[in-house]
Amino acid sequence: PYYDEPVYIEALAHSIERHLETLDFEPKVVIASYHGIPKPYFEKGDPYHCHCLKTTRLLRERLGWDEKKLITTFQSRFGAQEWLQPYTDVTVEKLAKDGVKSIAVVNPGFSVDCIETL
Repeated sequence: PYYDEPVYIEALAHSIERHLETLDFEPKVVIASYHGIPKPYFEKGDPYHCHCLKTTRLLRERLGWDEKKLITTFQSRFGAQEWLQPYTDVTVEKLAKDGVKSIAVVNPGFSVDCIETL
């Protein structure tokens, strides 16, 4: 796994910085949205959740941001069972209700663009 490889973190941070410069606003919150997995996988010991959290933590450290500026969420759930949380869609709604008017979303766990990230 490359979730904590320094060159990967540096590439992500560089991409985030470069793209944020193109925005005509300063996002109050940046959401690092990862593909979710069913919660039972995590409960049975799958380390994916921990890998995602570590990637976000390393990005925060590299970018000099705190835990309120860059948050971790999970997307793409389907079916009836519970998936990793917090859910991206629910988080975006909550941020809006809490008065956050500017967000940006990055997808660190997606190596290439796909229907879920476009």
